[in-house]
Amino acid sequence: MNKSNKGRIIWIMILILLGILIVAEVRTHFIKKWISDVVYDNRVPYLRCEELPSLADAEQTVAAHQDVIEQIEAIHPGHIRVYVSSDSSCPEKGMLVIEYASHDDREQIEALIGETFFGIPWKGLNV
Repeated sequence: MNKSNKGRIIWIMILILLGILIVAEVRTHFIKKWISDVVYDNRVPYLRCEELPSLADAEQTVAAHQDVIEQIEAIHPGHIRVYVSSDSSCPEKGMLVIEYASHDDREQIEALIGETFFGIPWKGLNV
């Protein structure tokens, strides 16, 4: 095999690998998740519209568990904000949004409520 063919094979392998990475990112958002988590210290669930609850269900769940909302806010009083938000790309769908001031706040919130807030996905934003 001559030098020219080796170069072509290497470029083909690079293009195939790049294609695989692009497909994986589109399906799993692993790069976006990593950047959100590590760089910005945010917790962003990348969900399809059909995976989100209705806005009304999200609001009802939050209203029914105000005691837990108060526990979340008590982690760092005056520095944590909790609210339900609708996603403009998913009309009538909602999720819980928790804004916090530090990574330590985020870790305590995650320890308190886990992956979802009583079945409602939540987004954490370090502001």
